[in-house]
Amino acid sequence: MLRLLTPVWASLLLTLVPLTSVQEPDFQVDFSAKGRAISPTQIYGMNEHNTSDGAMRAWGERLQPAGGMMRIWRNYYAGSGFKQQLHAAELITKLGMDVLFIARGDPSDTGNASRDANMIVPEDGAAWAKLVAADVRRLQRAGARVRAIEIWDEPDMKHHVNCSLEEFAVFFAEAGLALRKEFPSGSPTIGGPAAASISGAGYKSIELCLAESAKIGFHPDFLSFHLYGGFATDLELYRTAEGLRKLAEKYGHPEPELDLSEWSLEMPPDERLDGPEAAAFFVGVTTAVIDTGINHSEFFFIEDGEWESAADFDGGSVGIFTLHGAPKAIFNGMQMVKMAAQYPQIPAKRVSGTPNLSLLATRQGNSGFILGANSIVGVHKSIRRMLNSQGTSLDFLKGKEGRLRKFFKGGLTPKQLGVPAGDEEIWLAAQEFVSTIKKESEDDSREVRVALHDFPTRIVEVRVVDQDHSNPRDDAAFRAAFLPFEAGPNQLAARNLIKRYQAEGVSTKQLTLLEEALKSKKVKVSGLSPEFSARVRADFQMETERIADTTPYKMSQHEAAYPAVVKSSDYARLADGHLILNMPKDTTVLVSLEWATSD
Repeated sequence: MLRLLTPVWASLLLTLVPLTSVQEPDFQVDFSAKGRAISPTQIYGMNEHNTSDGAMRAWGERLQPAGGMMRIWRNYYAGSGFKQQLHAAELITKLGMDVLFIARGDPSDTGNASRDANMIVPEDGAAWAKLVAADVRRLQRAGARVRAIEIWDEPDMKHHVNCSLEEFAVFFAEAGLALRKEFPSGSPTIGGPAAASISGAGYKSIELCLAESAKIGFHPDFLSFHLYGGFATDLELYRTAEGLRKLAEKYGHPEPELDLSEWSLEMPPDERLDGPEAAAFFVGVTTAVIDTGINHSEFFFIEDGEWESAADFDGGSVGIFTLHGAPKAIFNGMQMVKMAAQYPQIPAKRVSGTPNLSLLATRQGNSGFILGANSIVGVHKSIRRMLNSQGTSLDFLKGKEGRLRKFFKGGLTPKQLGVPAGDEEIWLAAQEFVSTIKKESEDDSREVRVALHDFPTRIVEVRVVDQDHSNPRDDAAFRAAFLPFEAGPNQLAARNLIKRYQAEGVSTKQLTLLEEALKSKKVKVSGLSPEFSARVRADFQMETERIADTTPYKMSQHEAAYPAVVKSSDYARLADGHLILNMPKDTTVLVSLEWATSD
């Protein structure tokens, strides 16, 4: 891969030398500068992915995501139906959101129920496009606003395709051209390929798709890619947006939109998914999306599922809500972004701020916000992206993990590690990167200095997400309030119905039989009349749905599900032309600022 751009970290590392005389600020913000409106598609995008009605409604009511985009999945393999998609589209439309329709798989692939299976890529891209077009029109007839069609998902992952990347690229181009003929007006937009990574094989998959598309005259309206782990600022550090747009230009495509169509802190299991780490990561990535001009972003996803999580707050999935409807700390991080993004963005320049730090500044009239996050979650994945972005091969490191660790501790030179000639500089930069982040992660406190032009009059309010604030997982009062719901809708429904039938005079014997049956979701019980059995089945279904629907809303009203207002001086102060923030790792701080009115 060509080294198209010099990453931001290359110049940034020069600023990480200890300063002896004048302390450089981490960031600079000129509040007199003209602001730029933040698009709802940059901050309110989401993957639907089998979300319960209750969780979607609770999220939607708090965030008010009108103008954003929800990614609806269509898997053509294994005979999957379309009922879920139509229902999701109905809820999405009520939220004022548009639909990103992601299509993958082939109907002939009847045995692909396993995540590890290689998905069949259709031989006839045009015929496949007709299937997709038919489903898009079904959604449109149901009232959904389908803004975009995304061709496939993560073709650079081996189990997602049964062919080479080169062969997939041919399919992508053919399917894209056929879809453009189905929708010649340009709406919905058509693109993809939803690469799993922003470097390495992911970058290659995008380049191949662009090359094959150019050959037949198909010009993707957007390029999509994913991000899991690494640093929240990687999109900034490795100049992802600029690199992809230059790549599109190289192959003669008009400037495409860019869509970060799936992303999260990390793949589960990971306990950080349930804590303040996820909130800081969300704020950091969203800030990078806004800063670098990525057009759309869809977080993955709203609610944990039984296929991954066994219990609430077990780190088993990537949802905003737990398995049984408890909001996580990331829910508060999202609300902070909403509050800050109500005003136009004011450019924030990184001066000496290390890559774990992010900063979003906004202002309208005499009111403004500074939203900062300190996210340290994935240095090793970020390093891999750093090396891949410069075309450095990692093949020589196979079986040398111990020596690699020694190198990053400063015990080996690049030559001793076996770094290819000409790549020494990039490896030394990577070594310095690791050293810097290690120091950052060990600090129990971190002062972040923001130099301000057009200095505000006062700090109005400070909100925080950290281990001790806005963190439902570790909030004793929240966990006590949520405890009755951790049994899940089935168990709660069974308890409620038993109480109801007991009050109606149903015999103890029948109640005992009924209780065991309900707990196992087997609602046919010998000894009960057909009429009563039918009633039990209907009551059980209605009660489980009611509980699943109301629990996320109920728990989202708890104090811990709002960004906590804290004593301002503990986290932020104005001094000597600077805003000074107290932001240890995994901390997110939102500062509300005010300027005096001129008479």
